[in-house]
Amino acid sequence: MMPLEQVLELVGDLDDAPGEKMPRERFRRFLSQNLTSVGAVRDYVEECLRSSGEQYNRALQDLVNHLGRLLGFDVTFARYKGVQGKLGLTACGSPLPAFISS
Repeated sequence: MMPLEQVLELVGDLDDAPGEKMPRERFRRFLSQNLTSVGAVRDYVEECLRSSGEQYNRALQDLVNHLGRLLGFDVTFARYKGVQGKLGLTACGSPLPAFISS
């Protein structure tokens, strides 16, 4: 598996700029196509926790969301920098929603 540092260098700066061809969308596609096990996600999460900087913080947000999908949650990726008063919402076949704020 390619180290996360290399993946982030290839996709570019993760930010909230709109568009399907933006670095964040390339990174999220990479996750869905290449990290298909919880163990693989864990390795990248550990790399984020050992590293510092906004790029790793944003990658960690996407990794947590991707992990939610692998675990069966219905996840909608959102902005890296939240909007005041808004929380992420996810569901897992339960009548009670789970709220996640990154």
